[in-house]
Amino acid sequence: MAEALAENGYALPTRLAGYTPGGIPFAYPPLAFYSLAALLDAGVSPLALARFLPGLLTIVALVPTYALGRELLGSNGQAGFAAVIVASSPAVLTWHLSAGGVVRTFAFFFTVCGLYTGYRIFADGRRWLFPTTILFGLVVLTHPLYPVPFGSGTLYFYLARDRSLRGLAYGTLVALGGATLASPWWLTVLF
Repeated sequence: MAEALAENGYALPTRLAGYTPGGIPFAYPPLAFYSLAALLDAGVSPLALARFLPGLLTIVALVPTYALGRELLGSNGQAGFAAVIVASSPAVLTWHLSAGGVVRTFAFFFTVCGLYTGYRIFADGRRWLFPTTILFGLVVLTHPLYPVPFGSGTLYFYLARDRSLRGLAYGTLVALGGATLASPWWLTVLF
């Protein structure tokens, strides 16, 4: 998919060849593929991307995992232990280091960052609204499954921390803002 984007001058191709005789519509969230296409154009080998990028992004995602754990658990030691559990979890590693992990790890990283900032909205207020909204839009643009844990986690934080109309408005702004940020892509899918 990244190669198809690069070959099409970074415009979304209508169809993706090779899966069926007529190809399939290019309807997958494209953000990770744009990043991969840029790396391919910069001379990074596809094999190197597949071998190293998922592991690297999974490791980098441990930083916001630790930060979120510290917020939720209130202890550096417990947050560190939570990050170790995530880092060594077979489910996390299998899901992110397998063949599709090159895209999933982008979404995983954005989701964990967004859960941290989403928690901070309800703990500290609106200064975290903009980064959470951007991160939700990036998640929508990256993977079709990851908006669910992002949204449900943010809903949980609202219910656990701030069941006010202000908190509801913040959550609604994150959802609408993220969907708006992703609209240039999903509108092409719909129409």
